[in-house]
Amino acid sequence: MKASAMPTDADRSGRTASRISRFGGFEVDLDAGQIRKRGSKLRLPGQSFEILRMLLERRGKVVSRKELIDRLWSKDIFLDVEHGLNAAINKLREVLSDSTERPRYIETLPRRGYRFIAPLKPSVDLPLPQQLAEQIRSVAVLPLKNLSGDPEQEYFADGMTEALINDLAKISALRVISQHSSMQYKGVNKSLPQIAQELNVDGVVEGSVFRVDKRVRISVQLVHAASDTHVLSESYERDVRDVMALQRWVARATDPLSLPININVAAVFYFRRDYDRAIEHARKTLEMDFGFSNAHLVLSFALQKKAMHAEALAEAKTAASLSRNNAASLGCIGGCYAAQGKTYEARKIIGELEELSKRHYVSPFVFGWVHLNLRDKEAALAHLERAYAERSAYLSLIKIELSLDFLRSDPRFQDLQRRVGLYP
Repeated sequence: MKASAMPTDADRSGRTASRISRFGGFEVDLDAGQIRKRGSKLRLPGQSFEILRMLLERRGKVVSRKELIDRLWSKDIFLDVEHGLNAAINKLREVLSDSTERPRYIETLPRRGYRFIAPLKPSVDLPLPQQLAEQIRSVAVLPLKNLSGDPEQEYFADGMTEALINDLAKISALRVISQHSSMQYKGVNKSLPQIAQELNVDGVVEGSVFRVDKRVRISVQLVHAASDTHVLSESYERDVRDVMALQRWVARATDPLSLPININVAAVFYFRRDYDRAIEHARKTLEMDFGFSNAHLVLSFALQKKAMHAEALAEAKTAASLSRNNAASLGCIGGCYAAQGKTYEARKIIGELEELSKRHYVSPFVFGWVHLNLRDKEAALAHLERAYAERSAYLSLIKIELSLDFLRSDPRFQDLQRRVGLYP
């Protein structure tokens, strides 16, 4: 699962951060297309899952019926899509045991659309993915599931499965099970550890394909079989005509030695406040690819916690240069200036973020990050409340981020933490 010391904005090219969302007793793996309740997998039709995905991706915001219809049905499909949408929403509510009268998860706004209203409860006790990835020397690629609702798209899903097997087979250090052996598990209801044991492999790649009109989304996850632990989840969406790029991306995403897995290790050590090891692993990732902006970002956060301010600022500026000054990197720069007592420079960054927010979405948490490092308690709390109102994913950090420690004795912060679901 992809992680960073401070989450970055979604890549506008179509690639999205991997996410496992938890609310109530449910766990939703948005990239694998799965929903579980207290560990048990639930059956949810593809269209209903896509609705849930869209609501979670924009949690706290209204998603119109038109947006949902455009996402689920091709423009040249002549069906009663209004009825189809109602049926998919009803099925989703049935699986979630939710109601329209007293909604806990999905709120209906008459003549407008729907909104996901429940607070998320992300896990912060993460395993070390690199340790598991290094144990994977053989994999089986299970047939990608066709979530399109169109049986004719099965050939496309099977074709992507074959391409993924062929590309992974080119990795000399990895033994990949043949397509013939893997395809026998299509539609078979067996656990991943059981399949791995039968095929004698360390890891399993599973995923899904969702195709509507000329767009296709492919989601894959790499699972360490012995522990049944997700080592990596990724999702990618592009024009279906660019199938070669899709194939290359899937192969890179599931390589156990990939950059995202390596930077995950640094991020996990950061979250555990082991900043020396976070720095070590971030630098190791940069040895693989100096142009990987997230690695510079994680390194900057860890260096800042070690009071290595000049180095932290340099890494933050490199991350900003590589990411074309995205909000997370600018916020990191502002935090570095603030930590050095350079109030003027930090507030100038806040001004740049305000200008950026006129063109692109900037989470209130990013503003709050700079105010946190300025030790401006009132402004920081105000921005955190705005982030809560927008159901910001950044709030998954409030229980573990060191910079927030000076707020923990404040009753307002404690109340916010309870509302988020990460209890003190």
